[in-house]
Amino acid sequence: MKQNCMGALVISKKYKTIYFHIGKTGGSSITKILRKYGYDDNIISNRNINIEEKLKYFEEVAQEWENYYKFTFVRNKFTQIKSLYNMDINGGYFQKKLNINNPSFEEFIFNFIDNPMYVNNQVWMDQYELTHINDKCIFDFIGYFENYGEDLHKIMNKLNFKKINLKENVGNYKNKKIEYTTEMIEKVKKKNTYQKEFEYFQWKI
Repeated sequence: MKQNCMGALVISKKYKTIYFHIGKTGGSSITKILRKYGYDDNIISNRNINIEEKLKYFEEVAQEWENYYKFTFVRNKFTQIKSLYNMDINGGYFQKKLNINNPSFEEFIFNFIDNPMYVNNQVWMDQYELTHINDKCIFDFIGYFENYGEDLHKIMNKLNFKKINLKENVGNYKNKKIEYTTEMIEKVKKKNTYQKEFEYFQWKI
């Protein structure tokens, strides 16, 4: 697991579970459920714990990796990027963090998708690389955002959670101009860091 993704891990040594929250896949709701039922040791995400302690904790977990039930969710890269853009536009990211006017979705794709000044590691990283090591899947279950409710119920049943109200954190697309052109589609598909993801998951518009 890449170190810069550690903060997205929800781990319980007691229940032997690991959830990896990939950005814009409905993970906030999953994390809340896990924490509500005590499935988070609150080590990795705890800002009051230093990195050395977190690494030691994770090394202990990694030694028993095969004994843990490990799951995550992935999302069609096209809608994942669209959701990220929608969140940052409505949240005022560009004015507050970059001190620039809101770009159009087309400008966002062509000017920011490869721009190091715009950082959102998990969304820009290849989801194949996040879920596989040496071409071997490191998770017991990979859910799909496009099949969110059904896949999440499978996980909750596996964990023996009863009567859980699932609420998907769906973006509210206030900007009606968030659409792809042919050129924008090709730009996303040709981004080097997405190559394995597109080959493996076969994302389509």
